[in-house]
Amino acid sequence: MITEYSVVSENDVTALKARVNEALSQGWQPYEGLQVSTPIINGAVAPLYTQVLVKIIPSPQLEEEFLVK
Repeated sequence: MITEYSVVSENDVTALKARVNEALSQGWQPYEGLQVSTPIINGAVAPLYTQVLVKIIPSPQLEEEFLVK
């Protein structure tokens, strides 16, 4: 079961990777894929990289159903 939800965004993919790796070390997991938007700001493309992260705690009932099957 998802217990927490977070969104991290950066204009630099290397900075995003660092933030996601830090979150992974704290028990967060990526949710869905990386999102990239490319707005134009002052005539220049300014990419924004976004990753949704979640914390998941297994539900004992779901674990029991999985193990029974």
